[in-house]
Amino acid sequence: MSQTGAGKTKIVFDSADVANSDNIGANLIANGTQLTATGTALDVNVTASALPTGAATETTLASILSLFQALDFAEDSAHTSGDMGIQALLVRQDTLAASTSADGDYGSFKSNNLGELYVKDTGANTALSAIQAVLEGLDYADGSAWAAGSMGIEALAVRKDASGPLTGVADGDFSPLQVNANGELKVAASITIGDNYAEDSAHSSGAVGSFSLGVRNDNQATSFTSADGDYSGFAVDIKGAQYVKDVAASSNLQQIVTVGTSAVQLPATSLSNRSSMMIQMLSSGTLYLGSATVTNTGSTRGFKIGDGGFVSLDVGPANLVYGVANAAGKDVMVWEFA
Repeated sequence: MSQTGAGKTKIVFDSADVANSDNIGANLIANGTQLTATGTALDVNVTASALPTGAATETTLASILSLFQALDFAEDSAHTSGDMGIQALLVRQDTLAASTSADGDYGSFKSNNLGELYVKDTGANTALSAIQAVLEGLDYADGSAWAAGSMGIEALAVRKDASGPLTGVADGDFSPLQVNANGELKVAASITIGDNYAEDSAHSSGAVGSFSLGVRNDNQATSFTSADGDYSGFAVDIKGAQYVKDVAASSNLQQIVTVGTSAVQLPATSLSNRSSMMIQMLSSGTLYLGSATVTNTGSTRGFKIGDGGFVSLDVGPANLVYGVANAAGKDVMVWEFA
């Protein structure tokens, strides 16, 4: 290598003086590079033909620098739409274990097989610990016993004076409880006890009904209700026997029926709603009372009533009474009560 003339700005390779320029000369020859001085700096001009295939140029290096600058953010800088960043990678570790050799070493984030990040509660947050204690105080096992001082969460409800669904709540949606102006909870009366039967409906085997309760009343002078027409329970004695009362007849009918030696219905047509009747033999002779097959002799002979005798019977209109006399043309008085 040689330099000719004072103030010269070029360094050239001198093949005749290889011993003094061996290192620089070897590189200059190998890379085909020419060194030139500009002021106090030394510039290297590299020709494209001298670069290896795929080598970085000034243009590509500037592009890479621009990418790195786009990832560079100052502490506490504001977010801007379109900002770029580098994806943070983590390590899957199904069973947590130490992955660094000593305290203070760099380490990687870890996740389970679903990519969920492992975190650890250090328990140093006093507020979180207080919240956890409160929540634990509200946790009760099914069937656990009540204890004084137990805590709970108040159930809030919505006041709604007019009955009906809340606005915006559709079938199947969650909905709060509703109360009236007094805070009384609204409930729907949809209770079905057994089967419902219309008045005078026919009985069916296996039909279900409600059990009727009675009220023990040792003193029959005691009134259960305050006024005529009020609902009342059945009155029973100490043994549960129900008290009943004979109802006075509201109508009656008397008539004379002529009886002979064949059975005759007494009377021919019964009084509607009959509850009892009296029968008296008006003629001399004998009257025999019984069913439709009654006779005046033998094994089917009826109940015997002599001249002027009478009998009182508690029979309804469907329970028919027949009479037969010992001779034809006997008069019998029949008096019915209903």
